[in-house]
Amino acid sequence: MSILFSACKKDEEDNTPSTPATLEGGVWDVTHLLYNEEEGYYVGGYPNGTKYIFGEIEVDIIPADSNLSITLEFKNDGTYTTTQTENDTTMYDGYGVWWKQNNTLTIDTNTIWEISRLTSTRLEINSTSIDTLTRPWTGDTVWFTFWHAEYTMDRTTILPTNTNTKQIQTDEKSLFNSFIDKRK
Repeated sequence: MSILFSACKKDEEDNTPSTPATLEGGVWDVTHLLYNEEEGYYVGGYPNGTKYIFGEIEVDIIPADSNLSITLEFKNDGTYTTTQTENDTTMYDGYGVWWKQNNTLTIDTNTIWEISRLTSTRLEINSTSIDTLTRPWTGDTVWFTFWHAEYTMDRTTILPTNTNTKQIQTDEKSLFNSFIDKRK
């Protein structure tokens, strides 16, 4: 008679204290961007017809490697601001509205993102969209634009949500102004 004995080691539990994962109260810096777009048409109807692609774009960017910076700040009042800089020059400043429900993030009422990961320091979102268009003179041909985007963001600044600030009067120059004066 043979006896077979086997045992498994219990996985160690993660006892790291968790911080509530929220979008609000910080600045998120895009660390990776993957974007794909296709343009074309379907002959024989959408989506079961024959698909023809006449244009395709794929972008895979790590902003820090290309002197690019994209930041978003989701504010408690349901608004956000975003800034894109390239080579230290601001290329775009924007703002709008946002809301989150479960794992869905809606930005400006028309872009819906799936939240695939949200921690106190990391946000990963993705979205897919297809726009179709028919033209009466092309019969059953359906024109389309398809896009898919994935963003990875790290929270670079955690802002307190409830603060009382008080400005202190001083005759000293601020650190920022002192730095500027030295550069002149």
